[in-house]
Amino acid sequence: MGTSFAAQLLSTDVEPEEKLWRGVLCNAIEDAGQVSQERKPSIYKCDAHAWIMSNVTDFHTVCYYAGFEPDHVKERYKMAIMRGDIEIVRNLNQKNIIENI
Repeated sequence: MGTSFAAQLLSTDVEPEEKLWRGVLCNAIEDAGQVSQERKPSIYKCDAHAWIMSNVTDFHTVCYYAGFEPDHVKERYKMAIMRGDIEIVRNLNQKNIIENI
């Protein structure tokens, strides 16, 4: 999602609790970026994408605990999709169709 965002995410100048929540956020982004034809990773990918793109309280809470604004995370995530760093497909018959942007 970009080197500056990654540098912020991996910063060592944060409290341990903030590092923990950054790990949660990083795990979701990694899940969303998986490229696999297998069922289980595909489910994780869809769930992670839906969670990041949603407006649910727990996503906002994780972002705030991680030291990030939820809207900023979403925008960076959308930019990664548009650059092709993260590929979102609706189903096998409609490959490379980006949704929720």
